[in-house]
Amino acid sequence: MLRNWIFIPNAIVGFSYSFFMKTTPLVSVVLCTYNDEKYISDTIRSVLSQSYDNFEFIIWNDGSTDNSEKIINSFNDSRIRYYYHKNTGIGVASKLACEKASGKYIARIDGDDLCLPDRFKTQVDFLEKNRSYVVVSSAVLYIDEDGETIGRSFPITEDWAIRRMLKIADPIANPASMFLREAYMKTGGYIGIRQREDYFLFCRISKYGKIKILSTPLIKYRLRKNSLSYYSECTDYDNVLCQYRNKMINDQTVKDRDVELYNYIFEESKKESSMTNKERNIKALHNSGFIYRFINSRIGGGNFICLLKNFYCYLKYR
Repeated sequence: MLRNWIFIPNAIVGFSYSFFMKTTPLVSVVLCTYNDEKYISDTIRSVLSQSYDNFEFIIWNDGSTDNSEKIINSFNDSRIRYYYHKNTGIGVASKLACEKASGKYIARIDGDDLCLPDRFKTQVDFLEKNRSYVVVSSAVLYIDEDGETIGRSFPITEDWAIRRMLKIADPIANPASMFLREAYMKTGGYIGIRQREDYFLFCRISKYGKIKILSTPLIKYRLRKNSLSYYSECTDYDNVLCQYRNKMINDQTVKDRDVELYNYIFEESKKESSMTNKERNIKALHNSGFIYRFINSRIGGGNFICLLKNFYCYLKYR
């Protein structure tokens, strides 16, 4: 009789554990999209058709003004969790979307890229077998706007080399990355900046474990002329942006003021990329608000250099 009483609770516990394991995905796939109507359907299919299926699929629509929402809603799959939010930029969108993740691992993909069939299986197998690693990414196949393969990457693969590279550049393809959610949470998550939010994350998350880049391509990475990854910053702003990068990488707590100024400088640098040198100098002269922000940013000698540069512009073009 006693054995029967013991058996019933054990059965209940076993059922509850089994139910929990089946309903809690191991992987949270996070896709942030903005006006990707031309590509989003193929991207979603590439995720849903994976050989590994223990995942939830978080699709975050960052205020798209095209037909993206209609296309996303045309998919009927219980793994999809769809969210719409007003446009905030990739940094904020990534942060908000990842807050919805419940899996042990977070896998990223962009709205115009494609997952190869065994991507999630390959990355889960690696992370489960190598517990000292917190990030695994991969090489990528480059495709053009029409989906034609135009090349591939040959990344560095080992943790020690990746760490050295992170001091000067980002060797990790964010849309091909999968990382441990626990380590991600320790970093404070993505920072709400409009470019290179992934670079800051990988620098910060590297403090909590190793990083691996697999030499086999696991995604198709689309190169588009109007994408942020296609854009290179204006040289005049590089020193300032670099100082801010170092600050946000090293400081666990990033102030809203830091993010605001970084985004402002980045947007200004984008505008300047299409200007002539004379137009840039005249703009620097008249944009007193920009100078004021520099003065108040407290990022070191860059303030003084900026003032000298603008004074020179004043003398030359007054």
